[in-house]
Amino acid sequence: ESENIRFHFQKMSDTEIKGFVSTSEEAFRNINKFFNSKLPKKIDFFVWESKENAKNLFKRNLGFSNPDFCLIHSHSHQTKGPELTHVVSNYSTKMIKKSELISEGTAVCFNLSKKNKEQKVKDWLKANNKKISIVEIWNNWENYPEEFTYPLSGIFVKKIIDNFGQEKFIAFFSNQTYENAKLVFGEKLDILIKDFENK
Repeated sequence: ESENIRFHFQKMSDTEIKGFVSTSEEAFRNINKFFNSKLPKKIDFFVWESKENAKNLFKRNLGFSNPDFCLIHSHSHQTKGPELTHVVSNYSTKMIKKSELISEGTAVCFNLSKKNKEQKVKDWLKANNKKISIVEIWNNWENYPEEFTYPLSGIFVKKIIDNFGQEKFIAFFSNQTYENAKLVFGEKLDILIKDFENK
């Protein structure tokens, strides 16, 4: 156990465990500097060595979280940020309605990884000869592939935070619909979206 997380390791050496616990706790603190959440319990973080074992049990790929139960299942080499963000952000406000664009975008935005998300998006758009419509993706997330939507949503959420700030973002975060975003952020939202799409 660490201050905020209870770990369950399938198979790891003592040295690996020590490193994993330390970096996970640091990631939790960094993420929660923004969300300032009070979790109802410690996060139960299941760390799998075998992706196949986990898939056989859960019938889905690692990693994933269940924020309502403060529960994470992840592979030992996956980025820690996204699933921790799903759990931590869930307690930043009273959740009314989630949308994948914002929920997954927030997880990607706080994934603490240095991967070039913008290049991934541009490569996908070029390969598929498409233009971006944020509102269309906001309302029909499932019509687009993850290799495009995940990096795109991460960049978009970062742009919202950079432009409107932490307080307004948390105020909006409880109800993640486009309609509520317009109410919270005002007419500047559509200008931001248009600039984002053009870029």
